[in-house]
Amino acid sequence: MSTLQKPEAFWEDIGKTGYANLYSSGEVERNVYDTIGKSMVEMANAIGLNKESRILDIGCGDGRLANTLYSSNFGAIEGYDLSQSAIERAKSKVTKPDVNFTVGDVTSLDYAALGRFDGAFAFGIFHHVKKATPDILKSVSKITDKMLIMEPNGNHILRKLLEKTEGYKKMGEDSFRTKEFETILNKAGYKIIAWKRLNIFPNFTPLPIFRLLKPFEPMVEKNKVLNALCTVNMWSVITQGNKAND
Repeated sequence: MSTLQKPEAFWEDIGKTGYANLYSSGEVERNVYDTIGKSMVEMANAIGLNKESRILDIGCGDGRLANTLYSSNFGAIEGYDLSQSAIERAKSKVTKPDVNFTVGDVTSLDYAALGRFDGAFAFGIFHHVKKATPDILKSVSKITDKMLIMEPNGNHILRKLLEKTEGYKKMGEDSFRTKEFETILNKAGYKIIAWKRLNIFPNFTPLPIFRLLKPFEPMVEKNKVLNALCTVNMWSVITQGNKAND
């Protein structure tokens, strides 16, 4: 029997088989990664990150994004995650010599010892380490001026209800309300450059429903009222002292 606490044990187990198993189907998984990934690249490019940029991947999981999207669009990637099994899986998929993965607890990393980065990416990690998020953000702000963040939309009523279920509790899910997270960003010294809501499909969406509703997703994302139905918040931020985007 695992001696780890429930959320850590869950992520250690899922790391052995891959995070694709968190989705109801390959189509839903690809849509989530393609939709969010494309926007991450666009938003990163808009604040000056490019193929020469050294990127810190905070909570990299099994390396799905770092080994594909990030490595194709940016320079060196350094990923950290608590799950040893996920890191092992990430390392097994590396195709470029400047993509590296290390086991590390993002809540207690010595960020200053990592050196400078051109940017940092945080894909769905902060709501798993909610109490530590303000300190992590402050630490990261000292080693990079630019950051891309994806978090579940904590304003989504269905999302908050699901987080009360045993399945979500064992994953350590506790999403931020949008303004709540933006307040944390501001207190940590960040200026929000762009914000988007994306993706209308929870991981568990049945394939027939996904195929039926997929054509409507772009319309929902662009509508200022309907995008409350989106499952994801995305931000690009810079430190307050960075004048490049003023």
